[in-house]
Amino acid sequence: MKNRRTFFIYLVTIIFLVGCKSQRNTGVKFQQQERAPQNLVGVSKALDNILKSIEKVEKALEAPETVIKMDKKNEEKSSEGTSTSSETDKKNKENQESKKGETGSKSSNIDEILLEEWKKVDKELENAHRLWNAFEVEGMKKGVTKERADKFEESLNFFTTAIEKRNIIDIYDYGSQSMSNLGPMYDLYRDEIKGEISRIKYAAHQCYLRASQGRIEESLTLLNGTEEYINIMRQKIGTDNVKIKALDKVVLSIGDMRSSLKENSIKLFRIKKDIIIKNLEDLEK
Repeated sequence: MKNRRTFFIYLVTIIFLVGCKSQRNTGVKFQQQERAPQNLVGVSKALDNILKSIEKVEKALEAPETVIKMDKKNEEKSSEGTSTSSETDKKNKENQESKKGETGSKSSNIDEILLEEWKKVDKELENAHRLWNAFEVEGMKKGVTKERADKFEESLNFFTTAIEKRNIIDIYDYGSQSMSNLGPMYDLYRDEIKGEISRIKYAAHQCYLRASQGRIEESLTLLNGTEEYINIMRQKIGTDNVKIKALDKVVLSIGDMRSSLKENSIKLFRIKKDIIIKNLEDLEK
């Protein structure tokens, strides 16, 4: 009888301990699965898409369109000054007409690219405002302070004005600031790394912008400041080997951009910035 009672108490104790352990494990899993809502993620995506389109606009504007137009004016003047009807002049005129056709085609292609990309920018901007509005109520409930919300809205409004004015420098500036100001929103969700990613994207875009203006020391400071966010992400990622490799690529690409600052090449700065952004996008998949 005594043995039975001892056995019964032992059995109940085992069941109780297993149940408690199961509850603790369930709680841990729940915390690890907490992620930012789609509306917030959508705002980030819209900002990313806008800056990608702006880079295409920037490249289109860098095409030798100005040189082409100057050549066209010179050709027209040359054509007007031609007074002889020699065979050489005739051939020159034919060459000029051919070049004019090529010039018109190139200019037309550039105009099409600009029109298409600006349309995309305007559409994504509307998406950013709409998704932010959808997230606001949920964000306030989660703990987003009015100060944080106002700070993001201010940068988003400046960003909108820059787009309206088609000011590329200000678009990069306020667009990346908007990204950075989303960071505290993501911090409210356990194990979410998009906050750190947003801040590193800000650093990459600002580094490119400032390096292009010759502000190299400021660019270095921005890149050096990303180490803090890298360390935070390492802690959150834990033993996920896929994420660890992706994060290592981010670190290496930041180092590459740091090295590129020794050169006076806007094209090089842009390439290195694009690699950082691409690696960050791979990391957040």
